[in-house]
Amino acid sequence: SGGTYAQYASMIDYAQSIATVPLLITFDGEWGLNMRIKEAPQYPKNMALGAITDYKLIYEYGKEMARECRLLGVNVNFAPDADVNSNPANPVIGQRSFGEDPERVAKASTAYSLGLEDGGVQAVAKHFPGHGDTDVDSHKALPTVGHSRAALDSTDLVPFRDFIAAGCSGIMVGHIAVPALDASGTPASLSKAISTTFLRDELGFEGIVYTDALAMRGAVDPKGRNVGLAALDAGADVLLNPTQPAKTIDAIMAAVESGKISRGLIEERCKRLLRYKYMFGAGLRPAGDAATLRKLINTPEAEDLIKRLAEASITVLKDKNSILPLDPAKAQRVAVVNLGAGSDNDFISTCRLYTDIEVHHTNGEAFSAASLAKMNACDAIIAAVYNDKQATRNNLAQLAKAADKPVIGVFMVNPYRMAKFSASLPSLSAIVLAYEDIAAERVSAAEAIFGGISVSGRLPVNLNGIAKAGEGISYEKSALGFSSPTAEGMAAWLTDSLDAVVRKALAADAFPGCQLLVARNGNIVYDKSFGRLSSGKDSPKVNDRTAYDLASVSKATGTLSGIMKAYDKGLFSLDDTLGKLIPEITDSAKRCISVRELLYHETGMPASLNMFTTMIDSTSYTGKL
Repeated sequence: SGGTYAQYASMIDYAQSIATVPLLITFDGEWGLNMRIKEAPQYPKNMALGAITDYKLIYEYGKEMARECRLLGVNVNFAPDADVNSNPANPVIGQRSFGEDPERVAKASTAYSLGLEDGGVQAVAKHFPGHGDTDVDSHKALPTVGHSRAALDSTDLVPFRDFIAAGCSGIMVGHIAVPALDASGTPASLSKAISTTFLRDELGFEGIVYTDALAMRGAVDPKGRNVGLAALDAGADVLLNPTQPAKTIDAIMAAVESGKISRGLIEERCKRLLRYKYMFGAGLRPAGDAATLRKLINTPEAEDLIKRLAEASITVLKDKNSILPLDPAKAQRVAVVNLGAGSDNDFISTCRLYTDIEVHHTNGEAFSAASLAKMNACDAIIAAVYNDKQATRNNLAQLAKAADKPVIGVFMVNPYRMAKFSASLPSLSAIVLAYEDIAAERVSAAEAIFGGISVSGRLPVNLNGIAKAGEGISYEKSALGFSSPTAEGMAAWLTDSLDAVVRKALAADAFPGCQLLVARNGNIVYDKSFGRLSSGKDSPKVNDRTAYDLASVSKATGTLSGIMKAYDKGLFSLDDTLGKLIPEITDSAKRCISVRELLYHETGMPASLNMFTTMIDSTSYTGKL
């Protein structure tokens, strides 16, 4: 359920403190702890991750999720959703799935599961035998999957077979009628034919079988039995969330006493649970209070991973005339139009770092002729789409029709919703899919447009009339991107250290203000502005749009870097003098100056020369040039 670090830590710690047998703590976090705890790191949902072609990255995500779970005191995560979402109208799976291609869903869900279990947390693949091709929500009624056995084998079951073959240890059985496996129409969660004969005996699964939540309306026993008792008899080890736990226990005890359920069955299930309690460290306690958990879980490394996952998911579905990535030299002024967002956000601020932009916002109102004229005066137009509301669709249609410059559509929505924009899509010069409106996807989409990241995402689902599953255009990184010190192999404390140095200099009046930027491996890892343009409180503050005269900067960026390179090659010593290095110098005072003294500004020479007064004959100057 929803909650905070403090609530979870308190609840888990208390529960473990009163348990005579250490507890396995389970968590329903398909897209991370943030699914339930909003102060936790926010990862992209599975549909976005299904676009990633590097499954090692998804394994890394699973391992990081295990780290975060264990810090909270959690041993089991009810993830991944291994359903193959082959029905676009599915009301309950959708973005929870890695996509529509069974092989890619299998690779992604197994990679995540292996990462999770290698990190010490049980993975639970769901919803067996496959909830992807349904148009009924099992929370509200019982869906039926009418696939033949052959269709199940080639589609729905592929990820679960892969999961079992990899040795992963938890499967959640759904409340789904599957006539090809049980002609009676009994929900899979209550069906012995599915939960035991098929899952255990035929597929060879030896781990823990969980039911889906028994409070869901899809959990109905055709024989009228208590659903918990029916699920236990069918083969479940864990009866998840029965509506009346006490009555369920009473029903099971009565069945044991009457001989309908054998004591041997109870003992078998109990021993299985105890084995996995031992394996995953039952009795785990939270790593500390809320502040400690926030510090240990919300780390720079977690944010780096979120950024890398988002970057790898960005999918370019169309690029007419190869306009992407935009070259700032050719697109010197770009209109950025926020459709469905009424103010600046990190998508706009990231675009602004690459080129001069003309910003337009709309929350549904039509564009004026003057606004459209301003957009068309730019070299290109970026239309950022944040929702699929009718007003947003109208805005995009108006823009696509009126634009006489290339329009790049950026869709931060569930890909299935792009069908609602089908009338406008043919008019767009490029289509970039960023999957959802979260910070990491917004920033990565902007970087992709300007070449700040390489693009390799592949569409995880079929979009009829738009693109097929597996499609996507790739291109390499061609400009500076944005990262963090830790992601680029630098010390995590770099940011704080640089902040302290600059603030010390400002306090000493060494300079009134500055911009400081650090880049490594083609990515900016630090970029901040400090102070003002000159001394005095009325002077404008330095910001990321402040332009400096590069004349003095050239000393550092040109001369200094050349000296550093020459020193690395062993061409001179820091204590070599100018007389040794430049024999042509005849001034005896200058001949004795060392390179070290030059670099430390300890030569005694004047800091600057006023060339105006030096070059002009003061006796003949009239005051006019």
